[in-house]
Amino acid sequence: MSSIEPKPAPFVEIEIGGQQLRCEYDYSPGRPGVHTLRNGDPGYPDEPAEFTVTRTRLFVGATPLYPDEWLDISDLVEELGGQDTLDEKAYEEFEKTLDAAESDYEPDIPDDFGDDPMFVPTDYNPLGDPAS
Repeated sequence: MSSIEPKPAPFVEIEIGGQQLRCEYDYSPGRPGVHTLRNGDPGYPDEPAEFTVTRTRLFVGATPLYPDEWLDISDLVEELGGQDTLDEKAYEEFEKTLDAAESDYEPDIPDDFGDDPMFVPTDYNPLGDPAS
């Protein structure tokens, strides 16, 4: 029997007062309303997009790669009444990622990586063994 790993929550990172915060969130894009249904009955109004920060963590380590270097401060934010402000700032950062994903941006990737010292050919074998 295989165990299924839970999917990590999506997050954005923001900076407030010189402190780095990681905000996990729930997002629903909403749905456009319908004026009249096919059978002629009245439709329903638009459902607006919803964005809610579900967990807030403060970076307290040397590098943000490890989960134990993030201190959960969700309760503190709520107690201090800062949840609305945090939601707004996190949503602004989230919108930037949406804008970037929706743009027609195509990265400039060189055709030849031969001169790049970081390029490793796909047939590279560090042990020198014949490729199998």
